Amino acid sequence: MAGEFQFKVKRTVTGFGMTNGNTEQTVMCDGGTPLKKTIPANTANAHFVCPIDIATTKVISFETNKDCHIYCNAASGDTPDQDLTMLAGVAKSWVDGDDEAIFLNQTLTDIYVTTGSDAVNLSIIEGHDATPALGE
Repeated sequence: MAGEFQFKVKRTVTGFGMTNGNTEQTVMCDGGTPLKKTIPANTANAHFVCPIDIATTKVISFETNKDCHIYCNAASGDTPDQDLTMLAGVAKSWVDGDDEAIFLNQTLTDIYVTTGSDAVNLSIIEGHDATPALGE
């Protein structure tokens, strides 16, 4: 791994006067896919090229400021590989080593975003490592 890109991940739960998970995790990657777009209200299938190979992904996060749908690899009227229902301000995030599986079910080439009555700000951050460490 060349490690040119550094990603910081912090997950915190606070309640009952306590805080859990306040530790910052650093993930080093040799490449990444950033995407930041604003999609107008009442848009069906706004298309964006978004190449993400989940076999090499080490960290990923999708977030929107309004509810919307993100269709993976095909528009909603076709046969998308996956329909991600995004809720306003609720990031879908994953880091290599998490107990749960990555939220994408296969490699992406394109995404299609369908909005409701509000414009949507979409942010995608992905880091990958295509170079295995010695011994892997």
